Amino acid sequence: MILLQSSFLLIMRFVVYLFFIPGLFSNNRPVLAQKEANNWYFGSRAAITFSRNAPQELHDNQMYYGANVSHSYATPASISDRRSGALLFYSDSETVWNSDHQVMPNGQDLSGGFNDAMNTAYSVPDPSDTNRYYLFTIYTDPFDPERAYRKSKVHYSVIDMRLDNGRGDIDARQKNILLQDSTTMKIAAIPHANGRDYWLLLHEFGNNVFSIYAITASGVHFSHRIAIGNPHLYHLPKSNGYGQMKASPNNRMLASTLVVCEDNSCSTLVPFEIFDFDNATGILSNVRNLGHYAALYGVSFSPNSKLVYVQGIAVTGKDSADLLYQLNLEDEDPVATRTGLLRNNPAITKYLGASYSLQLGPDGRLYGGNSREYFIDPKRSHFLYVINDPNRVGHDCDVEMISFKWADAIVGGNLPNYIQSVFKDLTPTDNPNAACTADASILLKPNPATGYIEIEIAERCFSPYYLTIYNALGQFVSRRFISDQHSGRIDVRSMASGVYLAAVELPGQMLVKKFVK
Repeated sequence: MILLQSSFLLIMRFVVYLFFIPGLFSNNRPVLAQKEANNWYFGSRAAITFSRNAPQELHDNQMYYGANVSHSYATPASISDRRSGALLFYSDSETVWNSDHQVMPNGQDLSGGFNDAMNTAYSVPDPSDTNRYYLFTIYTDPFDPERAYRKSKVHYSVIDMRLDNGRGDIDARQKNILLQDSTTMKIAAIPHANGRDYWLLLHEFGNNVFSIYAITASGVHFSHRIAIGNPHLYHLPKSNGYGQMKASPNNRMLASTLVVCEDNSCSTLVPFEIFDFDNATGILSNVRNLGHYAALYGVSFSPNSKLVYVQGIAVTGKDSADLLYQLNLEDEDPVATRTGLLRNNPAITKYLGASYSLQLGPDGRLYGGNSREYFIDPKRSHFLYVINDPNRVGHDCDVEMISFKWADAIVGGNLPNYIQSVFKDLTPTDNPNAACTADASILLKPNPATGYIEIEIAERCFSPYYLTIYNALGQFVSRRFISDQHSGRIDVRSMASGVYLAAVELPGQMLVKKFVK
């Protein structure tokens, strides 16, 4: 027995030498995304799941708009359980469906609306209760040829997943509560620096003012207003609040787009702006103009927050006349790094279209809706853009199209919109739904740790295991047998500050995770 322990200690010291000491001062391995974005219900009867290593089509989406295909452009909310990845609910802003694809008993007549609107439904967890979600719904004025603008208003309702025998419902006393009138269609939530609460950002219509709310244990409360950047109203025959607003996964930046259309054309050039964001104070600052674009709409940061992708048309300058661009935010002049990703891609050219959203997936890839095939023939609207490695610079990010075999679905231009921090630092190999033999199927959090560490193993991959902790010198610290999937919580308060290795001994393999105390 002593010989076995000594041999094991030598092996662990060798592991320390090979895998730990050379990277002592490097960044920790990325934290995997939670699974609230595991199932996407969008468009008209379109749906995919990331429960495997690649997105697979689903055929149970109840959002169906028949001949009124413009409704499939609305951005839905589609929320799954953060631990198991099982679907909880989805909503088009007027109706909420549960995991059985039935309308929640009190889930109709919500105060959202399509009216050719883009962003319509958005969900944020209740910081005080893991069973409750805020569902924000956006109603946009109908198109009126006599009106020079279209403004929106935002309501919210509270979904309690304990209601209706665990299938969820809306509390009638907390339904369709008006949050703000006279806004654009843009909305984004960013986690607070305290690790518990959220900031909710809206943009007022007719000026350059962001309205910022705090979502805390006591509810949704107005916090402050900040005037910064260009106004979201242009004095043209027709103006609107179209566009996207996305935070960076590291919670430090906010990107905003704006579309101006007149006479069925969206060729007016408008600025693409990025702001710094302080998630401790909720303050926006240091606006940067990253060029002017026509038909500006979708936007997303890369998972590592170093790159930004924007859907629009640059009329002049580097790679003009493309419809999707990547810019490197680490460069002194990001505009000089602008790379067009579609125009010279033979696999993409025939699908070129404008006005589609971008959304990171839990598999570390970046996806885009489509619009061109939707207008040509809705029955052919069965594909998504995918950027296979969005952390890589230039054409190395690898853009292609993927298609799905739905019978009568329409993808439309918009995908579900999520709190972007759940995708922080993901790469395609970090997919939490990867095969059980992959290191990515095990998550250690938080890292760095102060009081506890937790080992999280995908349910389908779990087997009882031994967890052994060693210090930086390979010296034994503690050993524990974990018999239950949810019992891998270890008290590290008595451990000295420093760097440690956690060895997870699963049947047939040993996986080593590094963490800092």
